Formats: sequence, C-alpha cells, structure tokens
Amino acid sequence: MAVNLTIFFSEVFFQMASKKDLYALIDKLPDKEFLAAKRYLEFLLENAIKNNDAWEELLNNPNETSEPLTAQDKAAIREAEEDIKAGRVKPWEVVKKGLDRGV
Repeated sequence: MAVNLTIFFSEVFFQMASKKDLYALIDKLPDKEFLAAKRYLEFLLENAIKNNDAWEELLNNPNETSEPLTAQDKAAIREAEEDIKAGRVKPWEVVKKGLDRGV
C-alpha cells in the first residue's frame, strides 16, 4: 500500500494562510518590529526557493538521489503492510483529532 507523504505532511504541518491574513498581521505589527519581520520573510523566501530546488532535483533525477532499499527497509515495509492488514493502525482523521485536542 502506497502512502502519499505529500498529503500527510501538508495536512500535519501546514495551515493555509492568505496574503490578506499576512497583511492584517503586518498592519498590527509595531513599527519597531518591521526590520525583524522583513528579515524573517526574506529567510522564509530563501529557504522556500532552496527547498523547491531540492524537491525539483529529487523528482527529476530519482535514480541519482535515491538509494536502494536495504533488507532492513524491506522488512520494515512488510511489517507496516502487515499492521495495516491486521488493523493495528489508526486512520489519519482519528490521529489528527487526538493531536488537535493535545492528546
């Protein structure tokens, strides 16, 4: 069974924010914090560009950046598939609700 990590990571780690939300925060920000905010936004942009380049490289050249699965990797995958078949896993929505409640 394949797992779509893109969906998992986007749901777990990212909340959507619009530019309107960001502009509202900037409007509330004290003037003395503008430089820090500017520097942080520049940092975010720089890292987003670097990360995008890394993902593009990985997607465009998977054979050059991927290592073959080891016997240990294959055993872990088999174990995970067995756990799924046996029902020893929780659906993402159940786990997410627990995280939202701080459980």
